[in-house]
Amino acid sequence: MVPSRLIASCAVVVVSMAAGCSAAGPNPVVKTVAPSGTSSQSSASAPTDQVSIDALNAYAGMLADTAVAARTADWKASVLTHHATDQALSELVRILSREQTQGLVSRGAPVSHARVVQVSSGTRPTAAMIEDCADTTSWAEVDPKTGRPPAGATPGGRRLIRARVAEADQVWRVTDLAINPIGSCS
Repeated sequence: MVPSRLIASCAVVVVSMAAGCSAAGPNPVVKTVAPSGTSSQSSASAPTDQVSIDALNAYAGMLADTAVAARTADWKASVLTHHATDQALSELVRILSREQTQGLVSRGAPVSHARVVQVSSGTRPTAAMIEDCADTTSWAEVDPKTGRPPAGATPGGRRLIRARVAEADQVWRVTDLAINPIGSCS
């Protein structure tokens, strides 16, 4: 069993990663890298292709929304509900609340390598599983007054993030989020 404290610290780093802003301005820049080796697919896979696109867009939106809220550690930011709900939203709120309590904010931006690994079955799939070997090297919690990480902060790196994304009422949102420790993917 993994201690809840370890899980919390891993989740904090991931949200902090998404919470940065670009050097050029106030809007966060969440970089995504398309998976290599994509191939053309038959028209029979069109619904699955659209589900993959919608799921990846919702996941990227969740990262960007979190980045906006984390710049000020605003766990009450309504933007968080745009692309996250259920357990995923609760996790983001918990992480940002902790960050705010500690007097920290997040800077930088993640590099996402998200890919869809499973799509629900049926003629109209409504859920997908995503895996992301996200690089959080440039995404860190900092003291807003000094711009420096707190003493003892763990540097970022590559970590596996798993997310379930589902459609309800024609809106795709991340419903479940599991954030693994640095070094959990390469």
